Amino acid sequence: MNKEFATTFFSKREFTFIDESPTNNLIVGTSRSGKGEIVVLSMIENYSRSSEQPSLIVNDMKGELFSASYKTLENRGYQVEIFNLDQPMESTMSFNPLQQVIDEYMKGDLGEAQEMTKQITYTLTNNEGVEDNEWNLMAGALINAMILALCEETLPKNPEKVTLYSVSNMLQTLSTKRFYKEIAIGNKVQLIEVSALDEYMERFPSHSPAKTQYATVQAAPDKMRSSIIGTALKALQPFTTDTIAKLTSHTSFDINKLGFPSIIDGYATKDSTFELGVQVFKRW
Repeated sequence: MNKEFATTFFSKREFTFIDESPTNNLIVGTSRSGKGEIVVLSMIENYSRSSEQPSLIVNDMKGELFSASYKTLENRGYQVEIFNLDQPMESTMSFNPLQQVIDEYMKGDLGEAQEMTKQITYTLTNNEGVEDNEWNLMAGALINAMILALCEETLPKNPEKVTLYSVSNMLQTLSTKRFYKEIAIGNKVQLIEVSALDEYMERFPSHSPAKTQYATVQAAPDKMRSSIIGTALKALQPFTTDTIAKLTSHTSFDINKLGFPSIIDGYATKDSTFELGVQVFKRW
């Protein structure tokens, strides 16, 4: 053993040393065997006592960990927030899953906005356990198109309209409406039946990210399109209830606060000036 390490170690016998490396632990026990009491609450206790307090994200299925620790955490300087999908009215915070998409889009970074959109829709639609995952991937492309279309139409003036609830409502409304449109074919004018969804997407320029994402869905046969739309609406269904819609209607905190008490955020505006913002946050 290194002499210097040994001297330091034994001189701090009243301290608990915390392993900062990425660690995964599997705790196995029957219901009510004390997994939370013995292991999780002990970890919360030790981490919150540390000289450099980390941010804590606790998945608390029963609410027992919160009840047992929130007063202690607040006394130690933590800002404690609840995000409860089971009982949304008990939540102390709101979170819009599309917030980072909105932020990147408003900065003008369309590439990053598209990547974040794909990550969200992949989480909503991907199911590698099914025999044919192609339906889910196509449904993801459709949701991508609707999110990006909503961003293009409402930003930067109305960011509050870019939510998954709005995406679901817009898709449901447009996908169920059809109407007749006059098309000039040579010297004749012919009436053809068109989809409101197709007509809506035609409004965007050919280079639009929304239109690019929609192209694969538009090229699909009618029967296949019906299945794609149904799969997309099913993926969005959890966000259509009133309580979840309110819970995900806006973001009440910046997720960059987690783990990073200081943030330097810089970006170039359209007139090429450079804005630099420094934000200092409390622990979460």
